[in-house]
Formats: sequence, structure tokens, C-alpha cells
Amino acid sequence: ASPLGALNSIERFRFVGIFQTVQTATEYRRLMIGRAEQPYAPAHIAGSRDASNNLTITWVRRARIGGELVDLTGAVPLAEASELYEVDVRNAADTATLRTFTGLTSPTVTYTAAQQTADGLTPGEPVRVHVYQISAVAGRGRRGAAIV
Repeated sequence: ASPLGALNSIERFRFVGIFQTVQTATEYRRLMIGRAEQPYAPAHIAGSRDASNNLTITWVRRARIGGELVDLTGAVPLAEASELYEVDVRNAADTATLRTFTGLTSPTVTYTAAQQTADGLTPGEPVRVHVYQISAVAGRGRRGAAIV
């Protein structure tokens, strides 16, 4: 196990085999991204439109620690310092981000028809989104993806 201070740094190591020394063994490197510290991908991503084609995107957060439904409320414990999300609106081919919503403190965001038009999309057409829960320790968590 590596300390949290090692996140986003390069770790170097060598596997020393028979007839090798530490100096002759091949050095390997890996970026410490803290995968175990990243929040799980949000689930049940959905979208609904109003009469003006404003798109409201919703999702359900998941917990990587203490995710049991012990109180039968249907909500899992947060397991993060604060509830924070980011949503990327992607192009149809999923090759570029058109807009990012940041600083979201609840599992919902509204993508207005005017914003859709400004991003080159046709209001009312399906929209590809990536949703992330944010961790104070590891940053963006795993991606939840959907077409809404």
C-alpha cells in the first residue's frame, strides 16, 4: 500500500530475477492514480425534457465505503468529504467534450436548449453525457456514461 501523498506521482520499481542485480534489472514505472480511492461511477443516469427542450439530467450516486442500505431510505451513505459532481456533455462520436458542468452539489443538472444550440446540438435530440462524482482525495471518480 502506498501513502495518499503518493497520488499522481510516478512509482519506480524493479523485479530482480536470478543472476540479476538491482542495477541490471529493468526499471518499470507506473503512475499512482489512487484507483481504490476514486468514487464509483454514478448509476441510473436519466434525462427528461420540458416543453422548451431543456434537458434535466439526473443520476444516483454510489458509495465505495459503507454502501449498505441499513436504514431502508434508499440512499447510501456519502463516504466522501462532500457531495460534488461534474458532468461532461460529449459529441455524438464520444471524441470531444462540448461542455462541462462543475461544482454540482446534488445529483442533477439542467442543460438548457440555448446551451445545446450553442454547443452545436439540436435541442430534443439525444445527448451523450459522462457523469463523475468528485473525491477530495482522488479527484474525479470513475465515469458513468449514458445517452439521454
